[in-house]
Amino acid sequence: MKKVFVLCVFALFLLISCTNKYSETLGNYLQVDGKVKSDLKFELLKSNLIGYVTPSDSLKYYQRLIDSYVEYINKSKGTVDTYEKYLTDYNKILEKYRKMYVYEEASAIKDTKATIEGVEKRIEMEKENLGKLESNYKDTKDTYDYYSKMNTDKKLMEIVECTYKIFNVKKNIMEEITEKYAFSLDKKKCEEYDEE
Repeated sequence: MKKVFVLCVFALFLLISCTNKYSETLGNYLQVDGKVKSDLKFELLKSNLIGYVTPSDSLKYYQRLIDSYVEYINKSKGTVDTYEKYLTDYNKILEKYRKMYVYEEASAIKDTKATIEGVEKRIEMEKENLGKLESNYKDTKDTYDYYSKMNTDKKLMEIVECTYKIFNVKKNIMEEITEKYAFSLDKKKCEEYDEE
């Protein structure tokens, strides 16, 4: 009987210490903005471990990101191609105007030059955007490759459903909220859990 009591006390202690660890981490996550901590009267009411994030989950997430980057990159390349065609067309128009007008100061020539400058700036901007997309794609692909080499059942994070009270500054009331969060295995970091 004494052993059962000791085991129950130990199990209760474990449950409380885990809840307290979730509480501290989640409280900091919700109440700290940068280096400024606000007292929003956070109180963790309940936490329930409902699963784990595994490399398999991460692979699905990063594959969706890769697919969206491929789509954006293709659209961006299409936009660059379109503007480069515009640039070619406007340069042909400019040459035609130069043959028609003696003075380089003719309004048709000046307007076309201004349009060409605008199109060149737009191409530069689109190419810069394309470069960023390609860089993000590469980083995401590298991360995907990293997770693909892991045991797909390895536990990376805990998924915990948390019910808590917190002060809503905008509404000026205490609210009770139930949300899912992903906690690091050491329970020192957390983030909102997005099932997608």
